[in-house]
Amino acid sequence: MDLDCIGSIVLAKYLYPGYIPVRSGRIHPVARNLYNLYENYLEFTQISDLKGQDIGSMVVLDTRSSEQVSEYFKCIGTKNVSVEVFDHHPSAEGDIPGALFHECRFGANTTQLAIELISRGIKISREDATIALTAIYADTGNFLHANVCPEDFKAASFLLGQGAELTLVKDFLVPLREKTQITLFHEVLNKIETLNIRGHRVQVCYLELIEDSQGLGAVIEKVFEVENSEILFGFFYFAGPGKILVIARNSCEEFHVNEILSDFGGGGHRAAAAATIKTTDGRFIYEKVIAYLGEVLSPAATAKDIMTRDVAFLRPDMSLLDASIFLEQVSHTAAPVVDESGSVVGFFTLKEIMKGRKLGKMQVPVSAFMTRKVVCVKPDTLLRDVEEILYMNNIGHLPVTSEGALIGIVTRSDYLNYMRGEIGRKKLAMESLYVTMA
Repeated sequence: MDLDCIGSIVLAKYLYPGYIPVRSGRIHPVARNLYNLYENYLEFTQISDLKGQDIGSMVVLDTRSSEQVSEYFKCIGTKNVSVEVFDHHPSAEGDIPGALFHECRFGANTTQLAIELISRGIKISREDATIALTAIYADTGNFLHANVCPEDFKAASFLLGQGAELTLVKDFLVPLREKTQITLFHEVLNKIETLNIRGHRVQVCYLELIEDSQGLGAVIEKVFEVENSEILFGFFYFAGPGKILVIARNSCEEFHVNEILSDFGGGGHRAAAAATIKTTDGRFIYEKVIAYLGEVLSPAATAKDIMTRDVAFLRPDMSLLDASIFLEQVSHTAAPVVDESGSVVGFFTLKEIMKGRKLGKMQVPVSAFMTRKVVCVKPDTLLRDVEEILYMNNIGHLPVTSEGALIGIVTRSDYLNYMRGEIGRKKLAMESLYVTMA
């Protein structure tokens, strides 16, 4: 049970009055402080208390996997029990027999239940609002994960309106509380290696630990935040029990870590996933996962994927007046200056035209006013490097050259339009996976 699971449960009790909340035998370390504080308030029933009870129906929250709730089914069985599922893991396999699924595309599963409460006009207590808001903040990465939707903000606004206390939310979300977590955090930082896999910057860390440690997910989350990683994999091998824990985080739109780790028996989200693998050779699993990444990762986007190929350019011997007229005709504010061989020899903007007009030199050639030190990139320059070059050099246009010749140009607008298009395509693709069931 993580924070999103607990948040879903406290809101589900308003939609299913008379149902009894049941605690899992496993509580995520990040959720433990919240649970301990609200334990008496939550009044969760233990699974063992269900033995011998006549259970007619149950609601499963934040998962659709029968394995994830096997502890419940082992206790009560599944015969003659109707099951409803509220989940936001669309790529996961739902294998609970006969279950009625309520699916959503939201950043947090708690959001799905909050939206239902809003639609029914149901009010909730301040305590439940605080727990639920903590859940949404946790599962959306403080509203920074790529799967965040407008509904997540709508749900958060509703919960604040119900009295949710942000001070408590902030306190519950402190990731590293234990001394062991802080020690491991620094160990992971010291052990991180950066790999270039098909153009992607993949950071990996392999650690062998004597005994199982709690809260490793929070450690990796903090490392991911500090390193501003694109893709991060943490491998923690425990020789005693003979297993390796793989925890992944991801900020790359076209990459889904849950799909990768599902092939190793794990699960999670596009941006966060984990898998526990039984093995006596941690290094072997580490190498196997890295090799697998090399097979399944799509090549990273490059300058040639986003550049404008039909480039309007100026000649160095054109007058400032002719250059001004040309830029007005093509509705551009700037253009590269290209010589007869096709090489970029300068860059010219409206700023130079204004300077020439002020000096009364509109008949002098462009070469007299153009910027001669031009930053260019190759067609295979990675998109993240293009972004860095644009902003580090404070330029809005980036010529793309091949063997010295101009073949395209990347502008800030090209970059932003590409990113918006990628996000839109990903959302459309994800939405095609969701089927909302009444």
